[in-house]
Amino acid sequence: MSTVDLADLRITLLAGTLGQGGAERQLFHVVCALKESGAEVRLLCLTQGEFWQARIEDLGVPVTWVGENPSRFARLRRIIGELRAHRPAVIQSFHFYANFYASVAGRMCRIPDIGALRNDGLSEMRAYGRLLGCAGLRWPRVLAANSRVGIRNATTLGAKAERLFHLPNVLDTGHFCPGPARTNQSDSWNLVAVGRLHQQKRFDRLIQVMAQLGRLPGRPVRLVIVGDGPLRSELEALAVHCGVADAVQFIGAVEDTVPFLQAADAAVLTSDFEGTPNVVMEALSCGLPVVTTGAGGVREIMVDGETGTIVPLGPVEAEADGVAETETVSQLAQALQTLREDYEKRSLMGRQARAQAEDRFSRNRLPAVLSELYALALHLK
Repeated sequence: MSTVDLADLRITLLAGTLGQGGAERQLFHVVCALKESGAEVRLLCLTQGEFWQARIEDLGVPVTWVGENPSRFARLRRIIGELRAHRPAVIQSFHFYANFYASVAGRMCRIPDIGALRNDGLSEMRAYGRLLGCAGLRWPRVLAANSRVGIRNATTLGAKAERLFHLPNVLDTGHFCPGPARTNQSDSWNLVAVGRLHQQKRFDRLIQVMAQLGRLPGRPVRLVIVGDGPLRSELEALAVHCGVADAVQFIGAVEDTVPFLQAADAAVLTSDFEGTPNVVMEALSCGLPVVTTGAGGVREIMVDGETGTIVPLGPVEAEADGVAETETVSQLAQALQTLREDYEKRSLMGRQARAQAEDRFSRNRLPAVLSELYALALHLK
């Protein structure tokens, strides 16, 4: 595949938000890679004053708020004005719902655009409907997906294969690293789960898993949930209802999840759908075995039986069936119980997880990938 010299490029990035989500963390890594490579970078954002804004501005990247007006057409006019004023080589969206703005504005200004696919494609279609969903998938000149599952689904949904590009998630493996080795002598066995308290992440499923674990033999299990969202009070009530309120701690949103990962014996992800979940990569990099549903691109970043356990997850519609959901909860609980009982197994998995993370997830690989992505956008006929 052809490449371009990043130092020769002027890039405008478009974000829907700069909150503490996985897409925003990946945006920050991209900004760092572009700045270190000598590219000229600007960022347009539909929100203002959020978590990553000051950190990006500290890198010398101007952040412009283009979401003052709630009207889509007013926002589009503002974005077009910014593109005409600064004439970048490429405009790149980092959120699926921002693809519309990047695609239309790019066409109006004759600037190649790159869209984003952060989940599995199917969930985007469910969330945005046929009109906006198809626009987000098919309108971008190039669609950058963070999982190969997303790419396959996008192709099935009508996106052209030659316009799809795999932009893998990366992380700072120097920051996300193992803490002091935990022994098998502590009073409790500690789990950690990180994510927004939204329906997608299925923390209700995880609380039911905790209830099952509480009925199985072994050291007491403690779960720390790091993150916040609209379902927090509902989940706290569910923990009380399931009799595990004393074993589940809701931490809320934090700036740095590393201390919580380093304090755990294993990590858990119970989502219905994902792209490539940052939290799984971060847990692996911290030397934790991960027990997870097989959501999205999970199988692309961990090896079942070597760095953790992947519990198969059927279609979301099937999970609405009480029998299917009960089976998923039971399988997750049993996988965690196996690790609770076998210290040597989870220690080996943790070492293998760290080795894999260092080999595959380092953000040092990002400039080369971005060079290929922008070459595709610039040269595609």
